[in-house]
Amino acid sequence: EVSYKFFVNKNFPINSSQFRLIQMLNGDSDYQEYVLLCKIYMSLCQINKSIEVDYYKIRCNGQYHIIIPKNFSKMTSEYLEQVTVHHSFSETNGIMMYDDINVFDLRPGQPEINLYRVRLESNSDVQSMVKYLEITNVFRTLSLHEQYLIFIADNSILIDVTERGKMEIRINKVSAEVATIFFNEALSFIPCFKYSEGEDIIIFTSRNIHYLVDKGGQFCTDYYGMKHELIECIKSEEVFVDLNDDVQFRKEKLSDLLTESKVVVYFPDYLLLVSSRQQLINLLDYALYIRNIGFFILVLFFLRRTSIHLEYIERKEKVVLISGPWREAIVYVLNIGQKNPHYDRIFEK
Repeated sequence: EVSYKFFVNKNFPINSSQFRLIQMLNGDSDYQEYVLLCKIYMSLCQINKSIEVDYYKIRCNGQYHIIIPKNFSKMTSEYLEQVTVHHSFSETNGIMMYDDINVFDLRPGQPEINLYRVRLESNSDVQSMVKYLEITNVFRTLSLHEQYLIFIADNSILIDVTERGKMEIRINKVSAEVATIFFNEALSFIPCFKYSEGEDIIIFTSRNIHYLVDKGGQFCTDYYGMKHELIECIKSEEVFVDLNDDVQFRKEKLSDLLTESKVVVYFPDYLLLVSSRQQLINLLDYALYIRNIGFFILVLFFLRRTSIHLEYIERKEKVVLISGPWREAIVYVLNIGQKNPHYDRIFEK
């Protein structure tokens, strides 16, 4: 993706050097092919009313490849460019590969490149408000059997579908399964992944993971839901030092700071151990998404110990934004108002 300048014949004198240069360029077949591509590009821009061209930019073997697909999707285009930069893909004989897994066939003139969504359900007998989870932006491999490849927080998840529809999951080549775990009263009924040969738990947070949560009483202020997403009503003010060694303050919504992360909760104590403030922000949104107030309080306690200041937008003019049990949870963490013996009993451990 570079810019080019073209000579256009604007009544140059026949004996001028510009005219001779244009003649030489017009006699070059490669130049003519490029001019034709530029004309097609400009026509597409006029049709689309934008500067976007329907192509995928994929990084393989350390170099970018431009692929014109049969079916174009802007969201797919953005994700493919992002994921191929962060993970090492290769291309051999027109086959795009990750490790030894064949992902896409790039040999046709306009290859078929699609991303899928996969639905996963818990294998454990314990149930929560989350009925199942869906993962989007999933690769379907070129395997002889049904197989899917997922990337989350620099981790690869491989899912093999057996004849009876059962799914075999491997996280970084280690066998795992989807489970709903009751850790304790604070971390209760958490949908997550569990290693098959152990009791350690993996919690992934990503915008590509969607949880189907029980919607019963969603907008009742006495229930777990609110009319506004709570993560949109919390702002963080952070102190940092810029490149000029000057102290700066930055205020942003937590919803604008969400990324992907992986947190492992180790058996048998199931203590929440995080390595960064970013993981806590992601886990806070995760707790809100699955409507788990105990988990929300625990993460909020951890987040208040970091070097950021949280600001809660309780109301906007006459509109109440934070209400119900979520407001009670925030008040409890801030230690204002009346005591809450129920939460005291849970978190005194």
